[in-house]
Amino acid sequence: MTTEKSKICFLQAKEALSNNNEQLALEYFERAIQQERTPENCSYLGYCLATQRKNFNEAISLLQEAIDREPENPLHYLNYGHILSMTEDKDQAAVILRQGLEYGMQFEILGALEVIGPRKPPVFRSLPRKHFINRYIGLILSKFKLR
Repeated sequence: MTTEKSKICFLQAKEALSNNNEQLALEYFERAIQQERTPENCSYLGYCLATQRKNFNEAISLLQEAIDREPENPLHYLNYGHILSMTEDKDQAAVILRQGLEYGMQFEILGALEVIGPRKPPVFRSLPRKHFINRYIGLILSKFKLR
């Protein structure tokens, strides 16, 4: 009985997502995961939590759980990559998306990688990419089309 309710909630949530109603999808995924904690429910709930409530910590935790339980499902990597790009961690998002390429969904994952864009090397390679000097000098050089 629980599995059946979970499947119904999952299908309703997927329909809501396809209609671009992420708030309704979030509610259905929350109900689905209460009934049954499947990797797919975790993956989609994590995505919806990130997009709707900006709860990135819980979303990342759910996606890591989904990948741990079902490591060969490219959907989890795609959702995880989207969440990481929302948190401005584009380097890690690209790494996760490339890992997902090994398992399929090439078109969707390549599209997400294209949105992230190619990563130019940092201006000062001895400093981390996120260091404020690298970020601001890089922005200035890009603005003047010197990079």
